Amino acid sequence: QIMPWYKPANFYFLCIAVLQSISAISTTQGKPTILMPLLFVVGVTMIKDWIEDSKRRQQDRDANEAMYKVWRRGAWVDVQAQNILVGDFVLIKE
Repeated sequence: QIMPWYKPANFYFLCIAVLQSISAISTTQGKPTILMPLLFVVGVTMIKDWIEDSKRRQQDRDANEAMYKVWRRGAWVDVQAQNILVGDFVLIKE
C-alpha cells in the first residue's frame, strides 16, 4: 500500500505546488517550483516502502513455510506453520 500523499507534510507541499500553478496568486509566475523536490521525495519514499514491503513479504513466506511438529491422529507429524490448525498441539523445543 503506497500512499505517500497522506503524510501531512507531503500533502501540504502538494497544495503549495497547486497554488504555485495559479499565476494570479503565485510569486513564481505560475511555475510550480516546489513540484520537482516534492516528486523526488515522494518517489524515494515509494521506492523505500516497496523495498520494505518486499522484505516483509519474504519474511512472512519464510515464517509460513517453517516446519513444526504437530500431534495429529496419535503421532507427531511435520506440518508447515500455515497448516497448523486451532487446537493442534505443537511440540516446542528450545
